[in-house]
Amino acid sequence: MVTVREGSAKNTYIGTPTTDSLMGSGHFYWTNDWSIFDVKELGIKFWPVPYQDVALPAILRITYEILHSQSV
Repeated sequence: MVTVREGSAKNTYIGTPTTDSLMGSGHFYWTNDWSIFDVKELGIKFWPVPYQDVALPAILRITYEILHSQSV
């Protein structure tokens, strides 16, 4: 059973929940909307970003690869 947590900038699909002794697993699916935290911090509604749902996962993948290569 997959649990879905819908957010403003991404939806989280939890396949295996975490426990005290095991890490869970899941996936993020990005939307083309801005996070409420972005709007709240700057107090403005941002312009639309074309293909944000494609760009964010690519940026995160590269970030994780860099962190992994640094043993972080």
